[in-house]
Amino acid sequence: GRPGVGHRDSQGGSRPKLVIPSKRRGVADRAFVELIRDGKRVLRRFDVRLQSGQSYDLRVDLEGDNLSLAVNGQKQLQYREFFPQTGGRVQLCVNKGAVKASAFEILSRGAPLSLSFLALPDRQYRLGRFAEARELYRQLAQSHPDREEGLMVILKAGLCSTELSDTQTAFGEFANLEGTMFDYCCALGLARIGLLDGNID
Repeated sequence: GRPGVGHRDSQGGSRPKLVIPSKRRGVADRAFVELIRDGKRVLRRFDVRLQSGQSYDLRVDLEGDNLSLAVNGQKQLQYREFFPQTGGRVQLCVNKGAVKASAFEILSRGAPLSLSFLALPDRQYRLGRFAEARELYRQLAQSHPDREEGLMVILKAGLCSTELSDTQTAFGEFANLEGTMFDYCCALGLARIGLLDGNID
């Protein structure tokens, strides 16, 4: 079977997926864990030992902007969400075969006592109001130019620009990340522009 455990919000969100090959598996049928973000794979690991017919303890943790998946107490995936989840739903699904859940528990620490200053523009982004979100991100970037959060909002402003098909502006915003701790995001952002412009297949 192919059991998977997932966490989504109303906008699609992130879905950790655990794939276990059947006993009659072929060479290409390998066990792996992966993370699907808004329908796109962002992480995958093949170095996991999983077999059908066995019991596994799965744990998904969402702490702020960090999402992780552990199997039998061993962390397999860890991902930093640029746009942290806001929903409170968990889904357990099976693509093939069957899976039995002997126990299922959801623990919550409740609503945070304070909100990040990114909460409002992130919400605008998730609602598809990219122009409004971009303006708020730019204001935050000017207010916190020397902080990690200030660099993060430059990245998010660039993502808004790509959603608005304003690739020239997005290029400038991503380029501002070059040589910073978000340098890798500069490369990812420029690659995204290339996809939009049709320069990358």
